[in-house]
Amino acid sequence: MNNLFYWLWLADIFDAISGLSLLIVLGYFISFGVCFIAFCMSWSGSESLSEFTNSVSDRLSKYKRIFKVLLLPLLISLILVIALPSKKTIYISLGASVTADLAENSTAQKALQLLNNKLDDLLVQEEEEKK
Repeated sequence: MNNLFYWLWLADIFDAISGLSLLIVLGYFISFGVCFIAFCMSWSGSESLSEFTNSVSDRLSKYKRIFKVLLLPLLISLILVIALPSKKTIYISLGASVTADLAENSTAQKALQLLNNKLDDLLVQEEEEKK
């Protein structure tokens, strides 16, 4: 049972990590949108298109640096969001494994046998009452 406690504790931690990773992914896409809008707005109508294209490489290098810094946390967060199971899934799998362990226990087998005998007795009594 001590092992079960640690698995339940890890389920809560995985849930928190998954939520935080999802926030990081959302933050990345919001920052991407803000940088894209800032890049598009950086062209003032007063300069010609040729002057704008000459200065684009300077501006792009600044934004490329920002996205390179943000790319590693994005990839790690995406992997965590996809790979970590939900809390509900962990609880279901833990319940199934504990149930299987308990079913193989000799005490549990005796309890199931007693329960089945008692249910059989109740069914016999019910059939006798119907007659």
